[in-house]
Amino acid sequence: VAATILGYVLWRVPLDGLQAAMARVSWPALVALSGAYVGAMLAADSLAMWVGFRAALPVSPSFRETVLLRGASFLLALVNYGAGQGGIVYFLHRRHGVSVAEATGAVLFTSGAFLLVVAMVVAGGLAAGAVPYPQLRVIAFAAVFALPLYLLVIRARPAFLLRQRLFAPLFAAGVRGTLAAASARGVHLSVLLAGHFAALRLFGVEVPIGTALVLLPVLFLVSALPIAPAGLGTTQAAAVALFAGFAAGSVDEARAAVLGYSLAFQFVPMPFVVAVGLFCMRWTTREAGPAAPDSSAGVGDPSAADPAR
Repeated sequence: VAATILGYVLWRVPLDGLQAAMARVSWPALVALSGAYVGAMLAADSLAMWVGFRAALPVSPSFRETVLLRGASFLLALVNYGAGQGGIVYFLHRRHGVSVAEATGAVLFTSGAFLLVVAMVVAGGLAAGAVPYPQLRVIAFAAVFALPLYLLVIRARPAFLLRQRLFAPLFAAGVRGTLAAASARGVHLSVLLAGHFAALRLFGVEVPIGTALVLLPVLFLVSALPIAPAGLGTTQAAAVALFAGFAAGSVDEARAAVLGYSLAFQFVPMPFVVAVGLFCMRWTTREAGPAAPDSSAGVGDPSAADPAR
């Protein structure tokens, strides 16, 4: 799927134009931006998760554990955003005894807080008239109206939802915890927006700040869809569609500049992501220690007397 979508995008963009866009960019500046972006993203995303877990779970990891956990999940996130979130569910279940349903609910809660922040940002973009496409205006209005509806459901605590363990973390957090998690996610979203906005400018894509606040969250949501590994292909197609109108030159040159930004800012940060992931994975596994003995093992079971097994 990734190859097909990316092939289609490359078919629409002349190769010499893409090479010219890559040649114009300052690579030292791009590498420095990528390193700072990955470090800031780890700190901001970990903070948001830690605040969310504290509000939604009776037993939650410390901030240090959350940083190591989120960094280790970067390796899985290279496959897909959802795979990285699944790794976090496993960690909460394995290390803290949280049920899979409640751990999944807690991770969904922190992700939902991100969507709340996106809705608020989009609302600001609507008020500023920074949504240039009619189709996006419909999506933006839907996101804005979903925000008070979501908070109303959390406040009302319907009985049929309370009975589902998956939703227990959402109601445990309540409206106050939800707003706290959303505030922390605001820091995370700011890092994402600042990094991509700076990368666009490096490639000569002059998107107004108000418009970028609306269009970049759309790009983030598209890249998280479980369609292709790491959002490859879908991210590039969405970026060209959303931002080609803001680059200078002919249509082909504008598309090449946006495609150059999208490819470069996806692949240049990867060595930093892998380095952070391997470092955090090493410390996470070192601190995990041996698994707790299985209480279901019988007297005659050799594994019951052999902790190494």
